[in-house]
Amino acid sequence: MAKPEHLEILNKGVKEWNQWRTNNPKVRPELDEVDLVGKDLTGINLWNAILYKANMGSTKLAEANLKHANLG
Repeated sequence: MAKPEHLEILNKGVKEWNQWRTNNPKVRPELDEVDLVGKDLTGINLWNAILYKANMGSTKLAEANLKHANLG
């Protein structure tokens, strides 16, 4: 299950999310089982994020950083 506080930040948009990631580089985002269908996440920093069983159908991930993300 995704951490509610991480999902709340993500729902604010890519700019806010990336700023949060910059300010909290040691936090590993927990977004497992989250529904991201159809979202535009262009340029998002999902480095080292837990995205296990996340539903990402039709999600726009151009230029996204998915390095070390757990997509399990």
